[in-house]
Amino acid sequence: MVNLRPHRTRATPNGSISEIFDYADWKIKGERAPVLMETRPLTLFYHSERMHQSIEKVHQYQRVLLEAIYIVFSEMDACQKTPKEYRQELSPEDRIELENRFSENVMFAAQALHGGYRIRGIEQYTFDLVAEARALCEAKESLRFAFRNRIVSSAAPPHTDLFPFVQKFDQAWTAFERKMCRIYYTVKYDTAPGGVDQTDLFEVLMSETIIRAICKGYHDCEQLQSLDPILMFSIPRLAIVGGFVHFTGGVDLLEFRWFKARRTEMAYVRDKMSLLSEPQVAELETMLSQNKGRDDEDTPIGLLDLFRKICAITDDLQGGRMAKEINALMHRVFKMHLVTPQNSPEHDGGVPLDRQLPVRSAI
Repeated sequence: MVNLRPHRTRATPNGSISEIFDYADWKIKGERAPVLMETRPLTLFYHSERMHQSIEKVHQYQRVLLEAIYIVFSEMDACQKTPKEYRQELSPEDRIELENRFSENVMFAAQALHGGYRIRGIEQYTFDLVAEARALCEAKESLRFAFRNRIVSSAAPPHTDLFPFVQKFDQAWTAFERKMCRIYYTVKYDTAPGGVDQTDLFEVLMSETIIRAICKGYHDCEQLQSLDPILMFSIPRLAIVGGFVHFTGGVDLLEFRWFKARRTEMAYVRDKMSLLSEPQVAELETMLSQNKGRDDEDTPIGLLDLFRKICAITDDLQGGRMAKEINALMHRVFKMHLVTPQNSPEHDGGVPLDRQLPVRSAI
C-alpha cells in the first residue's frame, strides 16, 4: 500500500482543490517498492512518477552537451565538416529541427536504437539503422572522454586539439541523420526523396498568386490585411490555376510531393485547363476565389467540373497530414505581403498597396 503525505495539512483561502493530490512524499509500506510490471498498470504509474524528473534532467544535460559540441564544431573550417546536402530534400519546416545544431531528438533516437528499442512509425526500418546508431553513440562517448580530459588540463580555447574527435562525431552523425531523413521522408510522403525539394518554388507560386488575385480584383488588400479565412482556401486553389496557366516556369505541380498522391487528377486538371480560353480561365478563377459554382445552374459544365476537382485537391490539404506544413507556409507568404510600418503607404510616398503590386514583372 502507498502512504501519501500531502504538502499542506489544511486548506488555505487561496488554495485549490487540486492541492489534495499534490504529494511531497511517496512512501511504500513494507520493505520495497512494487516491482515494475506491464501487466500491473499501477506499478507503471508509480515508477513513471519516480523516473519523470530524472529523465527530463537527462535530456536537458544531453542538450547542453550537444550545444557544447556544436560550438566547437562551428570553429572548424568548412572543409573539415561533412556535407549535409540531403537536408535540402526536406521541407523548410522539417529542416528547422536539424540546422544550426546537433538535435537532441536525433541523438536520443540513435541511443534508443542502440539500446535495442524501436522508433514508433518506422519500426520496419530498425535493423537498417542500428549500425549507424551504434557508430554515433560510440563517437559521442569518445568525444565526451576527449572533452573530459581536455577540461582537466585547460578549458580555454583554442580547441584545435579536439577537432579530430569532433570530425569523427560529425561523420557518424551525418551518416545516421542522412539515413534517418531518407526513411522519414519515405514514410511521411510515401515516396523516395528527390534531388531537390520544390517547397520553396511553391512558396513563390503562392506569393505570385496573392499579388495576381489582388491585381485582378478577386480579393482586396483589406482581406489580406485582416487575414480573411477565405484566403486560406482560395489562394491554394488559385495557385493551381497559376501553376498551370500563368506561372508555368516554376514548380512542377504534378511532381510536387503535396500532390503526388493525386497525380492523375492533377494531370486531368492541367489537360482540361489547356483547352480554356482567357475569359474562361478568369471565370474559373472568380469561382474559385468566391467559392461559387457548386450549385449554380448557369455555370458551364466544364468549368464546374474543374472547380470541383481543384477544390477537392487543395481543400484536402487543410485537414490532412500536410495541414501543419501548408498552414505554416501560408503564414510566411501572407506575412510577406502584410502592410507594416516599414512598408506602409506613408513610407512609400502615399502610394496604396494595390497600386504598388502591379509593378511585379511576373504578372
